[in-house]
Amino acid sequence: VAPAPTSLPLACKRINMGQYFARDTITAIAIDPKDPDVIYAGTENAGIYKSIDGGLSWRPAHNGLGATRVDSLVIAPSNTSTLFAGVLLDDVYKSTDGGEHWQKTNIASQSASISQVVMDPNDSLHLLYLSDLIHESMDGGQTWQAKIISGCPQDIQNLIINPADALILYASDGGGSSCEAGVYKASDGGKAWSLVGLKGEKVLSGALT
Repeated sequence: VAPAPTSLPLACKRINMGQYFARDTITAIAIDPKDPDVIYAGTENAGIYKSIDGGLSWRPAHNGLGATRVDSLVIAPSNTSTLFAGVLLDDVYKSTDGGEHWQKTNIASQSASISQVVMDPNDSLHLLYLSDLIHESMDGGQTWQAKIISGCPQDIQNLIINPADALILYASDGGGSSCEAGVYKASDGGKAWSLVGLKGEKVLSGALT
C-alpha cells in the first residue's frame, strides 16, 4: 500500500510579480550559500537573471552565453563568485565574477533534452555533466573526460553525487531505451551500475535530488 501523502510544514508566498523578467519559464534556481539574498534564476528562453535582494528585483546576468535555455545552475560553496550553467544544445558555461560574464568550457553538448551540471558537495573542482553522455571534470571545468556506459542506464534523466562519498553516483533512467526504467547506482565513480530502486518507474528530468 502506498503511503498517504503528508502536508509540508511550509508556507509559500510570491516575492516578485515578474516585472523584471521576460515572460518565460524558470528552469533552474541557485542560491548563494553564504548570502541567501543572492539568487540566480535560469530560464527556458531568456538566459540567466540575478537578484541581490532576496528576489524582490532582478536583472539579466547572461553576458557571454551562446544560447538562451539554461537547464541547470550550480554555485561553488568554496567561492560563491564561481558558477556553472548547463545550457541546452550548447555547452557548460563558467562564471568567476558572480554571473557578470560567462565563458564556455568546451564540451559541446549534443543532447536534445538535458544539460545538467552536478557539483561534488565536498570538492568544487569536481564536476559531472549530463547531456548526450556523462562527462567529468576534476579541475573546475578546464578539462573534461567522457564516461562511456556500456550497459544500463542509457536514457539518463538525472544524476547526483552522494555527499558522503563522491564515488557513489545515482542516476535515473526514463525507460526510453532497452534499459529498465528506475534508479541506478554506481559505487565506482560511474563504471559499473545496478538498478537499485523504483523499477519500471519513469523517473523524469528534475525528479531525482
